Amino acid sequence: MKLSYRLASLLTACAALLIVVTALRLRSLSSAPPPVRPMHRFGPTPLFTAENKEKVRQQIGITTEQQGRIEALYAEKDRLRTELRTRLSDRMRESHALYDNYEIDTNREAALCKEIVGIQDGLFQSRMDTEKKLRGILTPEQFARLHVLLSQQRERARRDFRSRHPHSFPSTDTP
Repeated sequence: MKLSYRLASLLTACAALLIVVTALRLRSLSSAPPPVRPMHRFGPTPLFTAENKEKVRQQIGITTEQQGRIEALYAEKDRLRTELRTRLSDRMRESHALYDNYEIDTNREAALCKEIVGIQDGLFQSRMDTEKKLRGILTPEQFARLHVLLSQQRERARRDFRSRHPHSFPSTDTP
């Protein structure tokens, strides 16, 4: 009889603990927004790193003033794109939540769609503005040298990624 009483007490304690843990978890899920993860930087690392600034500046054939303007241009572009990507992520999360319900608020859906398209347009506009401003800083010859360096950097990044993820891409070997 004592064994069954102990077993019943243990099962009751476990059930109570499970109920408390579940209630706390549900409460934390409903009251707190999801944690914001830092945005992953897509693409290759920046061209002007602390280790290679001078080497890259000389390869392109630009002055330190031009280099400073380019760094400021890219810093502003990165700041704006991070802000836009965060807003885009928030709106996409909101659109996913909208579809969690059977009944869809079509007015909110249309507003979210319009806002998402506007944010995506802002991302494209940021890229176009940066490219135009870059051409205002560099001569055509400097731009050509920069373009070669950036192409080489992208290709290295692509090769590195493919070597780390070989099953992500079909084989390009021809028999």
